[in-house]
Amino acid sequence: MLKDTTSRLRDPHDLAWAAGFFDGEGCVRINVYHHRDSKLPLMNLRVTVNNTDRRAIDKLHDLFPGSIQYIRPGSVKHRMQIRWDRHGNTRAYEFCKAILPFSVIKRDQLELAIAFVELPWRIHSRTSSRKHCRTDDEVVIDESYAKQLSALKKVSNISSGVGI
Repeated sequence: MLKDTTSRLRDPHDLAWAAGFFDGEGCVRINVYHHRDSKLPLMNLRVTVNNTDRRAIDKLHDLFPGSIQYIRPGSVKHRMQIRWDRHGNTRAYEFCKAILPFSVIKRDQLELAIAFVELPWRIHSRTSSRKHCRTDDEVVIDESYAKQLSALKKVSNISSGVGI
């Protein structure tokens, strides 16, 4: 298991606020992409929150530093969005672990994301100075985590009434 140093340093009220904000506005996903120098797909965990209120994004960023981007509106009827982003297995993992006890809506997604990062070959690559090359079987398992996470989002949307 990866060492979690973030939640011990934060007030539980702040963690509960972050979990509630993330449950309502956030997204957790496993990015799958292909790099020209690698025959196997590369994967990493990413958590994002989009909102139109900079104060909420700033508070989240103060609790969990990440990157902030401005998203231009698609039409004049929409407002500018601000996106907080924390990607890379270690940084996204720390966020997921810290808010998990307080999460309601995205709990299943967070648990799956945490399990993805805690897979033995991912932990080995972080604790060893030697680079670990995943086997074909490990890639299949990694891809199954990405598919399961995507499926959980659809189930969550159905149970909340989104898209009905």
